[in-house]
Amino acid sequence: MNVVRNYALNERQLAVLDIVRMKIPEKQALAYLDEMGYKASGATLYRDKVKVKNMATKRLSALVKIGYQEQHLARIDNLEIIERELWQCYRKCPEDKQEAKANILEKIANLQPFISAYYDSSRDVINDKRLSSSDKARPTTVKATTNIQVNNYTLQEDKTKDTKKIVPVSATWE
Repeated sequence: MNVVRNYALNERQLAVLDIVRMKIPEKQALAYLDEMGYKASGATLYRDKVKVKNMATKRLSALVKIGYQEQHLARIDNLEIIERELWQCYRKCPEDKQEAKANILEKIANLQPFISAYYDSSRDVINDKRLSSSDKARPTTVKATTNIQVNNYTLQEDKTKDTKKIVPVSATWE
């Protein structure tokens, strides 16, 4: 569920954004758009990609206006749904399929650091919400970077530059 994305982009632009994020080659991207009901040539796809890239500021404004708290909660909800579904798969898995059960447990274990990181960062979201609701004259500020640490690596997201990096824990932003 991408509540915020939908306020700044139409359905076609969302499909183009997916193509960009998944780094789909042109031929497959055109087929993907066709499956989604959008006819496009290579030139049209290129123009759409440029337009979506140029809308970064509009998307960030929508994020601030709508509230990144909703987006944060959606991420937590999605991770919890995934965890519940994995547990359900584990319970349904026959006893003689121990390797499959072990794989499911491994996936559940790998999910835990992400869930924990979102819960840990919830303090920042709550504090930002308190600041914005207690001081109406003060503009709401969006934290410029988000760091989610998993094992020895950190996903660093710089919202002002629309960039993401996976770096070792000891590394810092350039």
